Amino acid sequence: MNERARYSLRGMHVRRRAAAIPATALVILIASACGDYLDVSDPGVIDAGSISSQGDAATLSLSARQNLATIYGSMIVKSAWFAGEALVASPAADVNEFGRRDIAATNPTLAGIWRGLSATRVVANEAFVVAGRGRVPGLEIHAARAALTSGYSFILMAEHFCEGAVDGGPRLTARMMLDSAIARLTSAGDIARAVRSGAAAAEAAQIVDAAWVGRARAQLQDGNKSEAVAAATQVSASASYQLPYSDDAAQRGRVGNPVWDGTTRLRWLAAAVPFRGLNDPRVPVLAPSTSLRPLDGVTAFWAQAKYAGYASGIRLTSRLEADYIAAEGQGPSAMLTLIQQRRQANGQPAYAGPTTGDTVLAELMDQRARDFFLEGKTLGDFRRNPSATRYTPAPGAAFHKPGYGPIGNQVCYPLPTAETSTNPNFPG
Repeated sequence: MNERARYSLRGMHVRRRAAAIPATALVILIASACGDYLDVSDPGVIDAGSISSQGDAATLSLSARQNLATIYGSMIVKSAWFAGEALVASPAADVNEFGRRDIAATNPTLAGIWRGLSATRVVANEAFVVAGRGRVPGLEIHAARAALTSGYSFILMAEHFCEGAVDGGPRLTARMMLDSAIARLTSAGDIARAVRSGAAAAEAAQIVDAAWVGRARAQLQDGNKSEAVAAATQVSASASYQLPYSDDAAQRGRVGNPVWDGTTRLRWLAAAVPFRGLNDPRVPVLAPSTSLRPLDGVTAFWAQAKYAGYASGIRLTSRLEADYIAAEGQGPSAMLTLIQQRRQANGQPAYAGPTTGDTVLAELMDQRARDFFLEGKTLGDFRRNPSATRYTPAPGAAFHKPGYGPIGNQVCYPLPTAETSTNPNFPG
C-alpha cells in the first residue's frame, strides 16, 4: 500500500478545511478481512496544508487515537490466536492460518491488519503536522496525542511483523521500526511535559507516562535493557493509559471493543486450554454454555470474561507493565521480587522453584501472561523470549481441530502482498 494520506472517509471527499465536516465523519475506517470492520480505500483526500484550526487538530488527533483503538483491539484477537492465548473458533481459512502460525502473505485478514496500522500512522502524522509539531500554543496536547499514537503504531508493527515499509519506502527491519517508535514517543513525552495547566493537563500527564512505558517497551524489545530500565523507572506510580471504546449499535465495528465483539457476535475467540483452569483472577474465563456457541461448531468455547461489553476499555500502558520491563531488564533478583509480589496479590502461593536465570525468566513470563491476558503483549514476549514463553504451541504440535495441518514455525507476520507488490523496494 503506497501511503499518501488518501483514504475513503465514509465515501466523502475531504479536500478543504476539515472544520466544515463533523468530527464523526473525519475518521479513517479500519479494515478487517471478515466483515467486522470497514475497509480503507483511496478516493478521498486529506490535504494537511489546508487544515489549520485548533478544532481540526483535535479532530485529527482524536481520529488517529480511535484508529489505534480499533486496530489494536482487532490485533489482540489475532495475536492471541497466533501466540497461544486463544483458539480460533471460526471456520474461515484465513483466520485459522493465524492459529496455526502459518500465514500466507496473501491472507486478507493480514492485509487488513497492515492497512489499519498504516492508516493509523498516516492520520497521526498528519495530525502532528496540523497541530504545529508541538510548537503552536494551545495545540500542544493534540501534537502530543498524535505523536503517542504514531509511536505505538510503530511498536505494533515491529512486534507483530517480520519487516515493514512506510510510504512506499525501503524495507524496514524490526529494529528500524522500534527506532521510529522511540523517536515519536520521545517527542510525545517532551511536548506533553510542557502542558502543565489547563483542561489538557491531566491528559498530558497520562501521555508522559504512556510515552515512557512505550519507550521502555521498544528498548526492551530491541535488547537495550539498560535504556529500557531507565525509561521504565520514570513512570508514575499510578500510571494507566486506557484506549476508549463505546457501545454505539450503529458503529460497533469502529468504536466497540473488538475482543468483546469476537466473544459475543463473531464467537470466534475461545480461551486456549492452558488459560482455562488457572484459578487466577487475572484470567477470568467462562465454561462453555448453550448461550455462546462457537462459530465453527467444533471448538470448545471457553469465553473470556476480562472485557464485559462493547464499552470496556483496553489498557495500553501501565505502571505494572513498566515494573515488568524493569524487572526483566535488571535480572533474576528483581524478577523474583516482582514474581512474589504478583503471586501474593493474586492469591497464589509463593514461588519456590529454581532461581537460575532461565527458570526465573520463564516464571516472570508466566506471571506477565496472566497480568496482560488479552492485552496484545504476548506475541512481543514470544519473539523476545521464545524459550521462556510457556503457552505458545511448538512447531509441529497438533492444531486443536481436525482438517488442518499442524502448528507452523512462524514467529512473526509476513508483510502482506498488497504492500510488497506495489513497492519497488520489494522485487517479486
